[in-house]
Amino acid sequence: MALSDRRGCRQKVVKRLNEEVNRILAKPETATKFETDGAAPAGGTPQQFAALISREVKTWSGIVTKLGIKPD
Repeated sequence: MALSDRRGCRQKVVKRLNEEVNRILAKPETATKFETDGAAPAGGTPQQFAALISREVKTWSGIVTKLGIKPD
């Protein structure tokens, strides 16, 4: 699960949203809820999120291409 916004969103807004989400994710009750649902909360910076998405796209696009998966 992730939170993203449109390209060009004002940095002031991105910064505030990131701070608030990280604050909420740090609460023990939030961690408990995530863990109950089989997930683990992981906050971070917008730059870390962008790097994660870049790695995932690279990984999965290679797998999709190698397996010849096509959309229906």
